[in-house]
Amino acid sequence: MKKALFLLIIALSLGVTELQAQNWSIFREYEFNSSPIDTNIWVNYYPTGHYWWCNVNYWYFISRCHGTPITELATYWNDYAQYFNNGTNEGVKLVADESYHKFENCVYYNYKSGMIFSKEYFQYGKFEIKRKVPIGQGLHPAFWLWGGGGEIDVLEFMNEWSAEMKKVSFNYHNINDGFSDGTTYLNTINYSNDYHIYSIEWSANHIKWYVDNVLRWMVNSNAEGFPGGQMRIIANLAIQGTIGSHYYGPNTSTPFPSEFDIEYIKVYHSICPSYVLCDNDNLTTYSGYDIDLAVPNDVDYNGVVEDLWNHDDLHDLTCPKTVTTNLTVNAEHCITLNAGFSVELGAEFDANIINCSK
Repeated sequence: MKKALFLLIIALSLGVTELQAQNWSIFREYEFNSSPIDTNIWVNYYPTGHYWWCNVNYWYFISRCHGTPITELATYWNDYAQYFNNGTNEGVKLVADESYHKFENCVYYNYKSGMIFSKEYFQYGKFEIKRKVPIGQGLHPAFWLWGGGGEIDVLEFMNEWSAEMKKVSFNYHNINDGFSDGTTYLNTINYSNDYHIYSIEWSANHIKWYVDNVLRWMVNSNAEGFPGGQMRIIANLAIQGTIGSHYYGPNTSTPFPSEFDIEYIKVYHSICPSYVLCDNDNLTTYSGYDIDLAVPNDVDYNGVVEDLWNHDDLHDLTCPKTVTTNLTVNAEHCITLNAGFSVELGAEFDANIINCSK
Protein backbone atom coordinates (compact mmCIF):
# COMPACT_ATOMS: atom_id res chain seq x y z
CA MET A 1 0.00 0.00 0.00
CA LYS A 2 1.36 3.38 -0.96
CA LYS A 3 2.09 5.85 1.81
CA ALA A 4 2.72 9.58 1.92
CA LEU A 5 5.72 10.09 4.21
CA PHE A 6 6.18 13.19 6.37
CA LEU A 7 9.56 14.18 7.86
CA LEU A 8 8.97 17.63 9.28
CA ILE A 9 8.48 19.59 12.46
CA ILE A 10 5.63 22.01 13.06
CA ALA A 11 6.44 24.39 15.90
CA LEU A 12 5.09 27.64 17.26
CA SER A 13 7.76 30.08 18.45
CA LEU A 14 5.62 32.32 20.62
CA GLY A 15 7.55 32.66 23.84
CA VAL A 16 7.97 29.08 24.98
CA THR A 17 8.65 29.99 28.61
CA GLU A 18 5.35 31.84 28.91
CA LEU A 19 3.41 29.02 27.29
CA GLN A 20 5.04 26.42 29.50
CA ALA A 21 4.08 28.41 32.56
CA GLN A 22 0.47 28.39 31.37
CA ASN A 23 0.49 24.61 31.04
CA TRP A 24 1.23 23.87 34.71
CA SER A 25 -0.36 24.81 37.99
CA ILE A 26 1.45 24.60 41.32
CA PHE A 27 0.32 21.63 43.42
CA ARG A 28 3.07 21.63 46.08
CA GLU A 29 5.76 24.25 46.69
CA TYR A 30 8.55 23.62 49.16
CA GLU A 31 10.81 26.65 49.63
CA PHE A 32 12.64 25.59 52.83
CA ASN A 33 12.68 29.18 54.10
CA SER A 34 12.62 28.33 57.77
CA SER A 35 14.32 26.10 60.27
CA PRO A 36 13.94 23.28 61.20
CA ILE A 37 12.84 21.13 58.24
CA ASP A 38 9.11 20.39 58.49
CA THR A 39 8.89 16.82 59.74
CA ASN A 40 5.20 16.71 58.85
CA ILE A 41 6.30 16.76 55.21
CA TRP A 42 9.80 15.23 55.16
CA VAL A 43 11.82 12.54 56.85
CA ASN A 44 15.59 12.80 56.77
CA TYR A 45 16.49 9.18 56.05
CA TYR A 46 15.15 6.17 54.20
CA PRO A 47 11.89 4.94 55.72
CA THR A 48 13.61 1.63 56.41
CA GLY A 49 16.25 3.35 58.56
CA HIS A 50 19.33 5.50 58.25
CA TYR A 51 20.72 3.28 55.50
CA TRP A 52 19.09 1.39 52.63
CA TRP A 53 17.99 -2.08 53.70
CA CYS A 54 20.91 -3.99 55.10
CA ASN A 55 19.71 -7.29 53.70
CA VAL A 56 18.20 -6.40 50.34
CA ASN A 57 19.91 -6.09 46.96
CA TYR A 58 18.21 -3.02 45.52
CA TRP A 59 19.57 -1.67 42.25
CA TYR A 60 23.12 -0.69 43.15
CA PHE A 61 22.47 -0.19 46.86
CA ILE A 62 24.09 -3.57 47.50
CA SER A 63 24.38 -4.97 51.00
CA ARG A 64 27.73 -5.57 52.65
CA CYS A 65 26.08 -7.59 55.41
CA HIS A 66 25.90 -10.63 53.16
CA GLY A 67 29.37 -10.37 51.72
CA THR A 68 28.71 -8.22 48.64
CA PRO A 69 30.18 -4.72 48.19
CA ILE A 70 28.12 -1.73 49.20
CA THR A 71 28.04 1.29 46.93
CA GLU A 72 26.75 3.86 49.40
CA LEU A 73 29.25 4.68 52.13
CA ALA A 74 27.09 7.04 54.21
CA THR A 75 24.12 6.78 56.54
CA TYR A 76 21.52 9.57 56.74
CA TRP A 77 20.71 11.68 59.80
CA ASN A 78 18.33 14.47 60.82
CA ASP A 79 20.99 17.04 61.68
CA TYR A 80 22.69 16.65 58.29
CA ALA A 81 19.72 18.33 56.54
CA GLN A 82 20.03 21.97 57.60
CA TYR A 83 18.45 25.31 56.82
CA PHE A 84 20.79 27.87 55.23
CA ASN A 85 20.65 31.53 54.22
CA ASN A 86 23.73 32.96 52.50
CA GLY A 87 22.22 36.40 51.87
CA THR A 88 21.40 35.59 48.25
CA ASN A 89 19.85 32.15 48.45
CA GLU A 90 18.14 30.24 51.21
CA GLY A 91 16.88 26.71 51.51
CA VAL A 92 17.98 23.36 52.82
CA LYS A 93 21.54 22.08 52.56
CA LEU A 94 22.32 18.38 52.66
CA VAL A 95 25.71 17.99 54.30
CA ALA A 96 28.10 15.07 53.90
CA ASP A 97 30.99 14.66 56.32
CA GLU A 98 33.48 12.10 57.57
CA SER A 99 32.20 10.20 60.60
CA TYR A 100 33.36 6.67 61.31
CA HIS A 101 30.54 4.77 63.02
CA LYS A 102 28.81 1.43 63.25
CA PHE A 103 25.12 1.47 62.56
CA GLU A 104 22.99 -1.04 64.42
CA ASN A 105 24.09 -4.57 63.52
CA CYS A 106 25.05 -3.86 59.94
CA VAL A 107 28.49 -2.50 59.05
CA TYR A 108 30.87 0.30 59.85
CA TYR A 109 30.40 3.46 57.83
CA ASN A 110 32.92 6.22 57.24
CA TYR A 111 30.46 9.02 56.45
CA LYS A 112 27.17 10.61 57.47
CA SER A 113 25.06 12.65 55.10
CA GLY A 114 21.79 14.52 54.54
CA MET A 115 18.56 13.53 52.84
CA ILE A 116 14.97 14.72 52.50
CA PHE A 117 12.35 12.06 51.74
CA SER A 118 8.72 13.09 51.26
CA LYS A 119 5.98 11.46 53.27
CA GLU A 120 3.50 12.19 50.48
CA TYR A 121 3.16 10.03 47.38
CA PHE A 122 2.75 11.46 43.88
CA GLN A 123 1.81 10.07 40.49
CA TYR A 124 2.37 12.14 37.34
CA GLY A 125 3.03 15.83 37.03
CA LYS A 126 6.05 18.10 36.74
CA PHE A 127 8.74 17.77 39.42
CA GLU A 128 11.27 20.57 39.65
CA ILE A 129 14.25 21.42 41.83
CA LYS A 130 16.55 24.45 41.98
CA ARG A 131 19.88 23.42 43.42
CA LYS A 132 23.64 23.81 43.52
CA VAL A 133 25.68 20.63 43.56
CA PRO A 134 29.02 20.02 45.29
CA ILE A 135 32.14 18.81 43.53
CA GLY A 136 34.54 16.10 44.62
CA GLN A 137 35.28 12.47 43.86
CA GLY A 138 32.74 10.13 45.41
CA LEU A 139 30.05 12.77 45.94
CA HIS A 140 26.76 11.70 44.39
CA PRO A 141 23.99 14.33 44.63
CA ALA A 142 20.64 13.12 43.34
CA PHE A 143 16.99 14.15 43.02
CA TRP A 144 14.64 11.26 42.32
CA LEU A 145 11.23 9.67 42.67
CA TRP A 146 10.84 6.22 44.19
CA GLY A 147 7.96 3.83 44.87
CA GLY A 148 5.39 1.64 43.17
CA GLY A 149 8.05 -0.75 41.94
CA GLY A 150 9.90 1.96 40.03
CA GLU A 151 12.31 4.85 40.20
CA ILE A 152 12.81 7.99 38.12
CA ASP A 153 16.08 9.88 38.51
CA VAL A 154 15.37 13.50 37.66
CA LEU A 155 19.12 13.98 37.84
CA GLU A 156 22.23 12.40 39.22
CA PHE A 157 25.80 13.62 39.28
CA MET A 158 28.26 10.80 39.74
CA ASN A 159 31.73 12.18 40.13
CA GLU A 160 33.45 9.18 38.63
CA TRP A 161 31.90 10.38 35.36
CA SER A 162 31.81 14.11 36.14
CA ALA A 163 35.14 15.32 37.44
CA GLU A 164 34.14 18.89 36.62
CA MET A 165 30.41 18.42 37.24
CA LYS A 166 29.55 19.02 33.58
CA LYS A 167 27.70 15.77 32.97
CA VAL A 168 24.25 15.06 34.38
CA SER A 169 22.61 11.65 34.07
CA PHE A 170 18.92 10.82 33.68
CA ASN A 171 17.63 7.32 34.44
CA TYR A 172 14.59 5.23 35.15
CA HIS A 173 14.34 1.78 36.73
CA ASN A 174 11.67 -0.88 36.98
CA ILE A 175 12.45 -2.68 40.21
CA ASN A 176 9.98 -5.50 39.56
CA ASP A 177 11.68 -6.80 36.42
CA GLY A 178 15.15 -5.35 37.00
CA PHE A 179 15.13 -3.23 33.83
CA SER A 180 16.99 0.08 33.82
CA ASP A 181 17.74 2.66 31.19
CA GLY A 182 19.53 5.97 31.22
CA THR A 183 21.51 8.58 29.36
CA THR A 184 23.75 11.53 30.12
CA TYR A 185 23.86 15.13 29.00
CA LEU A 186 27.25 16.80 28.71
CA ASN A 187 27.41 20.59 29.00
CA THR A 188 30.28 23.07 28.79
CA ILE A 189 29.46 24.65 32.15
CA ASN A 190 30.34 23.41 35.60
CA TYR A 191 27.06 22.83 37.44
CA SER A 192 28.74 23.23 40.83
CA ASN A 193 29.41 26.93 40.20
CA ASP A 194 25.81 28.13 40.47
CA TYR A 195 22.18 27.17 41.00
CA HIS A 196 20.39 25.38 38.15
CA ILE A 197 16.87 24.10 37.58
CA TYR A 198 16.25 20.41 36.82
CA SER A 199 12.84 18.89 36.16
CA ILE A 200 10.85 16.08 34.64
CA GLU A 201 7.39 16.00 33.12
CA TRP A 202 5.91 12.58 33.88
CA SER A 203 2.62 11.26 32.54
CA ALA A 204 1.19 7.85 31.69
CA ASN A 205 2.30 8.64 28.14
CA HIS A 206 5.92 9.76 28.48
CA ILE A 207 8.71 11.26 30.61
CA LYS A 208 10.63 14.36 29.57
CA TRP A 209 13.83 15.52 31.30
CA TYR A 210 14.82 19.22 31.37
CA VAL A 211 17.88 21.18 32.46
CA ASP A 212 17.31 24.91 32.93
CA ASN A 213 13.95 24.53 31.12
CA VAL A 214 15.55 23.00 28.00
CA LEU A 215 14.42 19.51 26.97
CA ARG A 216 17.33 17.04 27.06
CA TRP A 217 15.83 13.53 26.97
CA MET A 218 12.48 11.88 26.40
CA VAL A 219 11.12 8.36 26.88
CA ASN A 220 7.72 7.22 25.68
CA SER A 221 5.46 4.74 27.44
CA ASN A 222 6.20 2.02 24.86
CA ALA A 223 9.74 1.80 26.26
CA GLU A 224 10.57 -1.32 28.25
CA GLY A 225 10.26 -0.88 32.00
CA PHE A 226 8.37 2.42 31.77
CA PRO A 227 7.64 3.36 35.42
CA GLY A 228 4.21 3.85 36.90
CA GLY A 229 2.61 3.84 40.30
CA GLN A 230 2.79 6.33 43.14
CA MET A 231 6.22 7.60 44.15
CA ARG A 232 7.84 9.69 46.85
CA ILE A 233 10.31 12.55 46.35
CA ILE A 234 13.92 12.07 47.47
CA ALA A 235 16.90 14.41 47.43
CA ASN A 236 20.14 13.16 48.95
CA LEU A 237 23.89 13.56 48.89
CA ALA A 238 25.16 10.00 48.64
CA ILE A 239 28.77 8.96 49.08
CA GLN A 240 29.64 6.66 46.22
CA GLY A 241 31.51 3.45 46.98
CA THR A 242 31.99 0.55 44.60
CA ILE A 243 30.13 -0.60 41.54
CA GLY A 244 31.12 -4.17 40.92
CA SER A 245 34.83 -4.37 41.61
CA HIS A 246 35.64 -0.73 40.82
CA TYR A 247 36.01 1.89 43.55
CA TYR A 248 34.46 5.28 42.84
CA GLY A 249 34.52 6.64 46.36
CA PRO A 250 36.19 9.65 47.98
CA ASN A 251 39.93 10.21 47.90
CA THR A 252 42.26 12.61 49.70
CA SER A 253 41.12 15.51 47.49
CA THR A 254 37.39 15.12 48.26
CA PRO A 255 36.30 18.11 50.38
CA PHE A 256 34.54 17.39 53.67
CA PRO A 257 32.17 18.66 54.76
CA SER A 258 30.44 19.07 51.37
CA GLU A 259 27.04 20.66 50.80
CA PHE A 260 24.23 20.05 48.35
CA ASP A 261 22.12 23.25 48.43
CA ILE A 262 18.42 23.17 47.52
CA GLU A 263 16.53 26.45 47.12
CA TYR A 264 13.16 24.86 46.33
CA ILE A 265 11.28 21.79 45.15
CA LYS A 266 7.99 22.24 43.27
CA VAL A 267 5.32 19.84 42.07
CA TYR A 268 2.92 20.90 39.31
CA HIS A 269 -0.24 19.44 37.85
CA SER A 270 -0.90 19.69 34.14
CA ILE A 271 -3.55 22.10 32.93
CA CYS A 272 -3.33 20.85 29.37
CA PRO A 273 -2.13 17.29 28.58
CA SER A 274 0.76 16.39 26.31
CA TYR A 275 0.77 13.32 24.10
CA VAL A 276 3.14 10.94 22.38
CA LEU A 277 1.08 9.19 19.70
CA CYS A 278 1.89 5.69 18.49
CA ASP A 279 0.01 3.10 16.46
CA ASN A 280 -1.83 1.87 19.54
CA ASP A 281 -3.52 5.27 20.01
CA ASN A 282 -6.94 4.94 18.44
CA LEU A 283 -8.73 8.28 18.88
CA THR A 284 -9.31 10.37 15.79
CA THR A 285 -8.84 13.74 17.55
CA TYR A 286 -6.25 14.81 20.14
CA SER A 287 -6.07 18.22 21.79
CA GLY A 288 -3.19 19.09 24.08
CA TYR A 289 -0.31 21.34 24.93
CA ASP A 290 2.20 19.62 22.70
CA ILE A 291 1.94 16.45 20.61
CA ASP A 292 4.75 14.19 19.37
CA LEU A 293 4.04 11.54 16.76
CA ALA A 294 6.20 8.43 16.34
CA VAL A 295 8.82 9.18 18.99
CA PRO A 296 11.54 6.51 19.30
CA ASN A 297 11.98 4.57 22.53
CA ASP A 298 14.19 7.35 23.89
CA VAL A 299 15.39 10.53 22.23
CA ASP A 300 18.40 12.72 22.93
CA TYR A 301 17.97 16.47 22.56
CA ASN A 302 20.88 18.89 22.21
CA GLY A 303 23.52 16.87 23.96
CA VAL A 304 25.94 14.00 24.06
CA VAL A 305 24.38 10.61 24.73
CA GLU A 306 26.15 7.84 26.58
CA ASP A 307 24.43 4.52 27.16
CA LEU A 308 25.02 4.05 30.88
CA TRP A 309 23.35 0.68 31.11
CA ASN A 310 24.57 -0.82 27.82
CA HIS A 311 21.18 -1.69 26.36
CA ASP A 312 21.26 -2.42 22.66
CA ASP A 313 17.72 -1.19 22.05
CA LEU A 314 18.37 2.50 22.75
CA HIS A 315 16.84 4.72 20.08
CA ASP A 316 15.03 1.87 18.36
CA LEU A 317 11.81 3.02 16.74
CA THR A 318 9.24 1.44 19.04
CA CYS A 319 6.52 4.00 18.39
CA PRO A 320 5.58 4.23 14.69
CA LYS A 321 2.43 6.13 13.80
CA THR A 322 0.59 5.43 10.57
CA VAL A 323 -2.58 7.39 9.85
CA THR A 324 -4.88 4.97 8.07
CA THR A 325 -8.14 6.96 7.96
CA ASN A 326 -8.36 10.42 9.56
CA LEU A 327 -6.46 12.06 12.41
CA THR A 328 -6.74 15.59 13.79
CA VAL A 329 -4.23 16.94 16.32
CA ASN A 330 -4.61 20.32 18.01
CA ALA A 331 -1.79 21.70 20.15
CA GLU A 332 -1.15 24.99 21.89
CA HIS A 333 2.64 24.76 21.86
CA CYS A 334 3.97 22.45 19.13
CA ILE A 335 3.32 19.38 16.98
CA THR A 336 6.31 17.21 16.07
CA LEU A 337 6.24 14.63 13.26
CA ASN A 338 9.17 12.26 13.66
CA ALA A 339 10.71 9.95 11.08
CA GLY A 340 8.40 7.03 11.92
CA PHE A 341 5.29 9.02 11.04
CA SER A 342 3.36 8.30 7.83
CA VAL A 343 -0.06 8.88 6.28
CA GLU A 344 -1.57 6.27 4.00
CA LEU A 345 -2.73 7.35 0.58
CA GLY A 346 -6.35 8.52 0.87
CA ALA A 347 -6.15 9.22 4.61
CA GLU A 348 -6.37 12.73 6.07
CA PHE A 349 -4.07 14.27 8.67
CA ASP A 350 -4.95 17.69 10.09
CA ALA A 351 -2.58 19.59 12.43
CA ASN A 352 -3.57 22.86 14.11
CA ILE A 353 -1.89 25.23 16.56
CA ILE A 354 -4.78 26.46 18.70
CA ASN A 355 -5.58 27.04 22.35
CA CYS A 356 -5.74 23.88 24.39
CA SER A 357 -9.16 22.44 25.11
CA LYS A 358 -9.28 22.33 28.88
